Amino acid sequence: METSKLIARFPPFLILLALVCAAIGGGLGLGAGALIGDQLQGQEMQQQQQDEQIRRNQAELDRQRQELEKIKRGSEY
Repeated sequence: METSKLIARFPPFLILLALVCAAIGGGLGLGAGALIGDQLQGQEMQQQQQDEQIRRNQAELDRQRQELEKIKRGSEY
């Protein structure tokens, strides 16, 4: 069935209501999508920061272990 014939079967206020609801739904969907995207990006940044902190902590731990081994070797003599 042609779109114009289909539209002609419904009262104008129902068509307007459907268009308004579609616009509201589209806006809500867009807003929700943006919010979820922002949250995911924030979580990704937080994960990167935590990974970097873990790398720094591991490097410091390795340094301290080497220093401890050096001290142990020095006290053996």
